[in-house]
Amino acid sequence: MPENQKFRNNLRRNVTSVKQQNIPHVGLKTMGAIKRTAEEARNPAKRMKFSKDPGNAPFHKKSAPAAESRPRTSNLSALPSETDEDKKRRRSAQSSVLKEEERAFPRGGASVLTPLEHKQIKIQAEKDVLFEQAGKHKVAQDGDSELEDVVSKTKIPEAKKPKSKGKDSKAEAASKQEEPQLRTEGLSYRRLFPGSIVLGQVTQITARDVSLALPNNLTGYIPVMAVSDKLNQRIEALLAEDGAKEEDVDGPADGDDIDLKKLFHIGQYLRAYATSTVDDTSANGSSKAKRRIELSVNPRQANNGIAKSSLVANSMIQASVVSVEDHGLVMDLGLEDETVKGFLSSKELGHKIDHSRIEEGAVFLCMITGLNQNGNIVKLSADYLKIGNIKKSHFLTEAPTVDVFLPGTAVEILTTEVSSSGVAGKIMGLLDATADFTHSGAGESIKNIESRYKMGSKIKARVICTFPNMDQPRVGISMLGHVLALSHRTSLDGDVEKDPLQKLALSATVGSAKVVKVQPRIGLFLDLGVKGVLGYAHISRLADKKVENLSQTSGPYQLDSTHRARVIGYNPVDGLYIVSLEPKILDQPFLRIEDIEVGQIVKGK
Repeated sequence: MPENQKFRNNLRRNVTSVKQQNIPHVGLKTMGAIKRTAEEARNPAKRMKFSKDPGNAPFHKKSAPAAESRPRTSNLSALPSETDEDKKRRRSAQSSVLKEEERAFPRGGASVLTPLEHKQIKIQAEKDVLFEQAGKHKVAQDGDSELEDVVSKTKIPEAKKPKSKGKDSKAEAASKQEEPQLRTEGLSYRRLFPGSIVLGQVTQITARDVSLALPNNLTGYIPVMAVSDKLNQRIEALLAEDGAKEEDVDGPADGDDIDLKKLFHIGQYLRAYATSTVDDTSANGSSKAKRRIELSVNPRQANNGIAKSSLVANSMIQASVVSVEDHGLVMDLGLEDETVKGFLSSKELGHKIDHSRIEEGAVFLCMITGLNQNGNIVKLSADYLKIGNIKKSHFLTEAPTVDVFLPGTAVEILTTEVSSSGVAGKIMGLLDATADFTHSGAGESIKNIESRYKMGSKIKARVICTFPNMDQPRVGISMLGHVLALSHRTSLDGDVEKDPLQKLALSATVGSAKVVKVQPRIGLFLDLGVKGVLGYAHISRLADKKVENLSQTSGPYQLDSTHRARVIGYNPVDGLYIVSLEPKILDQPFLRIEDIEVGQIVKGK
């Protein structure tokens, strides 16, 4: 019959196409048996309709999956001569065929594997590649440990986590916004390394060294041999002269011609280079180690990184006196090019300094006001009243290199971050600059620091330190008024400005010191009754026992609480009294030799 022949030809074509697609043969044989059984029971009219309908052909290429199952089931169930056994056999065979189809041909062309299984396979494949790379290294006893080390060093892309609208995601977003981009940490003993350059003020002068107050209550010491090359030449000449006259009893004693008090004065600003940071211990080792910072103010070290090509107006440079002339001073800048010299006019020294009494070897922190045509003569100024006026000028806005932004230089920063811990910004868009809690003015200001400085605003500041061990170049800055003006903080007594130590001397005790600022885990700012000057007590000086933490709203050291305090020091760079609340300090009758008066009765051991 031609109808049967046509149906068989269609069936053969479908079987051939299915074989090419690697479909299991069991389902095809079963389906073929069902078709042949059904064909024998059909009448010719029905056969012709079934065979002419291309949609009824099984596994037709143009047929949709839903269309190929429903018409096939309806035609088979409509046969009148189909027995119950045939129905059961057909349904079981059809079910098996559809199951096989579902396994071999998932709908939509998707893979049988789940997305999680795909991700696991991908990660495992990447680990296998990394394992081959790790095979070049020495294989450890535990093979997985080395693989984990290699994987930990290599970043494997992770699948993005679905966004959650819960509280956890909001808390994480808030924490990311609150997290500072640049930590506004100030200078400390742990962050001061050999090679660091800092700005300081002279506080004490002895025959052997000079004490220099540094930011954040640090103190450094300048040995007599670390002042300038010219002073070293004078010392060597003096020693040679003394050796030749060692038998002369009336000869000059050691140090008669070298007096550091003639080379420096109290309150003088200097740029210093840290040469060493050591812990001095007593001979028996019983006492607590005392930290000592050795400094050098020699221009060769203090001007580290500055070359002839980077000398620009309004930048600060340290210089030592080579010779005293009638109209000024010839200065050594300590540059590699020794042909470059500085000249400091007598009119640029300031009204308090007589240039005729200046000795060779003395050191000054100066501002560059200009250069001659060939750049070998640098014009300098050491008049701090002129240098400290930075409202319209005398601050550095452009420079050929960031190396010239050394301590003492006034700059203009673009604020990029303002937080409760300080201010961060950029100098010329290249150099990171940070001001900590103290030098941003947050400690002495009643107002919130966020209301004083706005993001994107330009602020005048002065560089006070460098951080050579940072991955990126970075400097510390100060926005305190007396540091900007290179002057001294004063306290108003009526209409008269007085030195803070004249208002409240060292070793003085304050009966009711009020807490005005709290730095958690760091210390307290206290009002000692001196207008314009606060006191600072570090967390280690609050009690005889260790204090773990501080809070503004609770505890014995909360805001507005009052305590007995004793002045143990004063830092002119920070403009703060250093006080102690420890009972063992409060109960001591004397803290210094100067506290003992003549004729006073004391107890000894």
